[in-house]
Amino acid sequence: MKIEVVFIDGCPNVRVTVDRLKAVLRDYGLNLTITAINVGDEKTANELRFLGSPTVRIDGMDIERRHVNEPASESCAARMRATVACPLKV
Repeated sequence: MKIEVVFIDGCPNVRVTVDRLKAVLRDYGLNLTITAINVGDEKTANELRFLGSPTVRIDGMDIERRHVNEPASESCAARMRATVACPLKV
């Protein structure tokens, strides 16, 4: 199982998201790696089909969307509930 957390700098929710994922894995006795991916520019955001910060993907599937091939959100700050200005134009 491949677990990724995709985020932008300044995301106030990335640390708590990673901590919660680790707790769930520990509770279920799973020893899996969580890969953190910092999206630093528009090119990377587009390549990753970045949907919002933070995004959690399991085996390439966004846990909040049916599939990462769906259209990206209008703003990378969508999951931050507009608490941080989006530094990327996606």
